[in-house]
Amino acid sequence: MYPLAFLGVFLSCALSALAGEWADKTLQQMSLEEKIGQLLIIPVCPLRQDERHKEDILRALETYKVGGIIFKQGTLEQEFTSIQEAQAKATYPLLVVADAEWGLAMRASDALPLPRFMTLGAVQDLSLIEQMGSEIGRQLLALGAHMNLAPVLDVNINPQNPVIRMRSFGDDPVQVGERGVRFMKGLHESGILSCAKHFPGHGNTMTDSHVALPTITNSFAELQNVELIPFRMLIDGGVSAVMSAHIIASALDTGPATLSFQWMTKCLQEQMKFNGLLITDALNMEGLAVNFSAKEIIKRAFAAGHDLFLYGDHIAPRIDDILERLIPQAFISLRDAVLEGEILETEIDRRVQKILNAKEKLGLHVKRGPSSFVLESFNSTAVKKLARTLCREAITLVKLVKGDHFPVDNLIVDDQNSGFKERLEKRGVKVITDSSRVLITCGDLRTEAQQKQAEDRFKRWKKEGKEIIAIIFGAPYSIPHISLWADTLVLAYEDIEEMQEAAADLCLGLLQPKGKMPIQTLE
Repeated sequence: MYPLAFLGVFLSCALSALAGEWADKTLQQMSLEEKIGQLLIIPVCPLRQDERHKEDILRALETYKVGGIIFKQGTLEQEFTSIQEAQAKATYPLLVVADAEWGLAMRASDALPLPRFMTLGAVQDLSLIEQMGSEIGRQLLALGAHMNLAPVLDVNINPQNPVIRMRSFGDDPVQVGERGVRFMKGLHESGILSCAKHFPGHGNTMTDSHVALPTITNSFAELQNVELIPFRMLIDGGVSAVMSAHIIASALDTGPATLSFQWMTKCLQEQMKFNGLLITDALNMEGLAVNFSAKEIIKRAFAAGHDLFLYGDHIAPRIDDILERLIPQAFISLRDAVLEGEILETEIDRRVQKILNAKEKLGLHVKRGPSSFVLESFNSTAVKKLARTLCREAITLVKLVKGDHFPVDNLIVDDQNSGFKERLEKRGVKVITDSSRVLITCGDLRTEAQQKQAEDRFKRWKKEGKEIIAIIFGAPYSIPHISLWADTLVLAYEDIEEMQEAAADLCLGLLQPKGKMPIQTLE
């Protein structure tokens, strides 16, 4: 799809094959400290321009020999520059990781947002999802990144889930897996490593693992029939990496899955035959940090079977704490464990070999990243067209009482802060103050206060005898709060420009809705 980018990766891999076992030779010449450093991934936040952050990064690279970075908030150019500076200071090529589930807009303030995975769950043309994966991969490659911490494979079967929601493709495990496979293939086409997360599944939780430790009590048979299905599909498809979840899945272990040998080695690597890179979710997250010491976390995560140990944040006090306290503690803890015979150095070698092999296949020993930054390559017309197409394919007609609602005209519009009313008027829809029909928009109704406010709006118009057309620019989980009051209900998933355009065209009769509900239990 992007032949030049793909050719570049192909040539890098070809050069890698001719390089003569670079990974083997590099491992043989590494000191114990350099090998331990290869296991660690640290956050780099371009927004932090102060000397303290720069000194912390330099210390991590020089003293603790870290082998990977994850870039956080900033502009595209700031992130490109930060990656280049870090690569220039590192003894060995760095593995650059990105958390770009729905594109670089997750981290870069000037990047164009692409739709979230729940929106993609409504898209029926799966080739478009592969295109999105490929486009995100192309942008990551242009920025100097090598792995996307995506796709999210959590089957979001719990409507009360506070952290996954729109990050999931839906609540059907096979459809989640199918879309995950296509997104993964797109990343691979562009030469970017994929990462399935969060194993063994974070969808059926009611706690955010960033702040506490969720528990799932399902039996292993139940997990096999739901949560593990997408992971099996991507493992069979050749996923590059798997990220663990900071959850307690009590079917196999009463402790956190991230720290569980039963989950990470016995189940994932032995039973499910995964042989790629195993990476932790951020080890500084409160789900682990409130229950275990930093030294205990790193040693137990290593014993569980991980290859890469991720630390991530972008808030000033927390990112400083990671670089100044947690990374030194993790490094010293692993080094001392080897020196004291608690961890065999041969086991360190085995995991570092996997990391170096991945770097060699990426061609990082030949070229660590792009040599120039071109802003236009990120927010091109093609990117905008893809975002527009995905939104138009996703928009979903959930409920239609009468068949004559589209196109609409001569109606009241009750629109709160989305700008949709103005968009309709610009497109020629006549908005009036007295009509038998009212079009009401609402956003993602996450809190009880938001739900009550929306319900009150709908009740008020219903009491006046109005026929209601409702458009939700938010998650499907908002549907139960307004379905009773709406005669016609459209799900537009998220309040981005391309989705507003799609909703406007639907109202004008210029678009036939093709999307299907990704959350079956709400239909």
